Amino acid sequence: MLLCARAPHRKRNLAPRNGVNKKRIRSVRLAALLAIVIGFLATAPANGATVVFADTFEDGSVSDWIRSTNFAGTSAITASAKAHSGAFGLETYLEVPPPSDTNLFVRASHGFVAPVTATYPLDLWARSTICSGCVISYDVILDGASLARTSVSTYQQRSFILNGLSAGAHTLTLGMFTTVAHTGHFFAAFDDVSISTVVAVPEPAGYLMLLAGLGFIAGMARQRASAV
Repeated sequence: MLLCARAPHRKRNLAPRNGVNKKRIRSVRLAALLAIVIGFLATAPANGATVVFADTFEDGSVSDWIRSTNFAGTSAITASAKAHSGAFGLETYLEVPPPSDTNLFVRASHGFVAPVTATYPLDLWARSTICSGCVISYDVILDGASLARTSVSTYQQRSFILNGLSAGAHTLTLGMFTTVAHTGHFFAAFDDVSISTVVAVPEPAGYLMLLAGLGFIAGMARQRASAV
């Protein structure tokens, strides 16, 4: 009887090659990063627009606006019935006499924050009043620079494109201006003011998601380094 020697059994090396391991790790990281970016972008407003400031004055208050004037007599900013739509609009006015003077203004200012450097449309309705022997205008001013000084006795819609407005704090000023004032009620009125941007600004939850995802990837990298 012949006995044949059995060849020793060789165990197959099931461990993946180092190169394959690295490729898989890179693929996992790339997929995770892509998922984070998609989730981050998904938190942006669906219509790609963000309103950074708006006031319809329908609450009947302008206490959050700041008055300024060069007139020594009676002047005010108020929520009045001189509205384009709804019950209230913003009215800036002065009462004469006394005293009479020239180149007078009454203004209302409100701050707002631009979240990113971008183009911001400014939309509003505005009007002034008719004057005999003078010109009464409404003023639209941004950060001290005049955007419009217009005399019109009926409401008109105005749109201004604020190109390249820098990120940060800004001041919108609306008011009346008259070349001369002797006697009467001199005013300009505004309504439905809004400032928006066509650049999508993610919600705070989006930033939290991005930070959490980046932290997750950093943790994976630290675990791999400690394993080596």
